[in-house]
This record gives sequence, C-alpha cells and structure tokens, in this order.
Amino acid sequence: MFRNLSESISLKLITNKLISMENREYYIYGLELFLSKITFYVTVIALSLLTQSFIISVLFLISYMLLRQYTGGYHCKTSEVCFIFSLFIYLLMVFMYKLESTQDGYLLCCFTVVSFIVILIFSPIVSVNNPLTIDEKKKYRLLSILISFVYVMIVVISMKCSVTELMFPVSWSLTADAVLILMSKVKGGKT
Repeated sequence: MFRNLSESISLKLITNKLISMENREYYIYGLELFLSKITFYVTVIALSLLTQSFIISVLFLISYMLLRQYTGGYHCKTSEVCFIFSLFIYLLMVFMYKLESTQDGYLLCCFTVVSFIVILIFSPIVSVNNPLTIDEKKKYRLLSILISFVYVMIVVISMKCSVTELMFPVSWSLTADAVLILMSKVKGGKT
C-alpha cells in the first residue's frame, strides 16, 4: 500500500518535472517512510483520543522513538508489516495500562532494569537497515545507554512519586525496545 502510493506519487513528480527519473528510488523510499510514519502517528493520536489515553500515548511515542533511533533492533520486511507491528506494540501498551493491576511499580521497575541490561549489553544493533561506522556505533552506544539510564531514573522517581502516567509509558518504551533488540539477535542480525 505505502510502496504503491509512493511509486504513484513519484511518477506524478517525474511527470511534472519536479524530480528526475534517476533519483526516483530515493524519493520512493523517502515517501514510503514518510507516509507510513504519518499514517501511524495519525492512527495513534486517533486511537489515543478514543481510548482516553492521549498523555500516555504521546509520552510512549516520544520516549520510544527517541530511544529506538539509537538502539536499532528488529525491522519488519515491509512498511505495512512495520505499521501493523508498531500498532500492536502501541495497542498492547494501552491495553496493559488500562489493566490497573499491571501498574504495579515494582513489576514495572523490574521490567525497566532488565530492559536496561539488554540495551547495555547489545546496543546498538547494526544491520542492513541500520549500517553504522565505527564512530557512529560508539556514539549510538553511548547515547542509547545514556537515554536508557535517564529512563530508568524517570521510572524510579515517578514510581516513588506515584506518577503512573509517566512511569508506565517510559517503562513500556524501554521494554518494547529491549524486546526488539532480542528479536533481532534471535534472527541472527538478519533484519
């Protein structure tokens, strides 16, 4: 869907002489990425309004996107599968948040610490989708550890202050990221 739409848009741009045929693949890739991300964010915002979870949704998206860009991890084969998989992660987060029994601060802290350890050991994941130079790998490792550590502190402090609306989405973003890192390791880095 996103690929076909991107191809159609790029053809229109070529026809109107706004881009050259030689650069078409770059534009298709960029358009596909842009369309899938915009569709995902609009869907999440709409669902967050329907489920009355706007604040935790925004906090999850911000914390997850910030961390994921430096840690790497599992990547789906197509943008449509990525959209569905990302939506599943988000909906599972909202569902778990709505189950008040899962908001136990100590359980979330355990998930947070285990996730931090996974990120500490394996981050960043280098793959075909995320090739890194040696300098970039060092930089991404440092940033992923630093961001993760800040998230751990946010979770601990928000648990002590009983701010579930902050504790839960930040903890969930760390956990989701760690799971995607482990999934890429199980797949043997062939993501």
